Amino acid sequence: MKKLTVFASLCVLLYSCYPTHPCMDSNLIPAFTGFANPYDFTSIIFRAYKKGDGFSQIMDTALVRDPGSPASGDTVYIWLNGDYTSQHHYWVLGPDFDWEVYVPAIKRTFRISEIANRWTEGKGRYCVNEITSCSVDGETTIPVFIDTIGYPTGFVVNIKNK
Repeated sequence: MKKLTVFASLCVLLYSCYPTHPCMDSNLIPAFTGFANPYDFTSIIFRAYKKGDGFSQIMDTALVRDPGSPASGDTVYIWLNGDYTSQHHYWVLGPDFDWEVYVPAIKRTFRISEIANRWTEGKGRYCVNEITSCSVDGETTIPVFIDTIGYPTGFVVNIKNK
């Protein structure tokens, strides 16, 4: 009986250590589809702009080199695991800013804006807010959540070669 009491007490104690709390924001995972050479994505520049300001006020930049990009068919996923901008340490492709994604090897700029996330609460040590939509080069899209071994886990936004 004493063992059961100790076990029950430990369970209550551990459960109380993980109260409900606001979840943290997610960032987008860019997936470039239809580009000929996956090695074009070894250096990418991310520029943060004031949200909703029409890309007129740049806030910070980040250069991401060798992002560990797994490829699947004609799609290259850019693994942004904890990458931040250089000066103010904004989370790259987070929902608080509009973003330009410049790929120097192909001399192309893509604009991601209107990142909308759903605020939630959760229990445990880790939970994230769902990104419900965004705009890529003016077209609204709904990011897809992936959780596949060997690929980044998170909300993937598809950037197509046009």
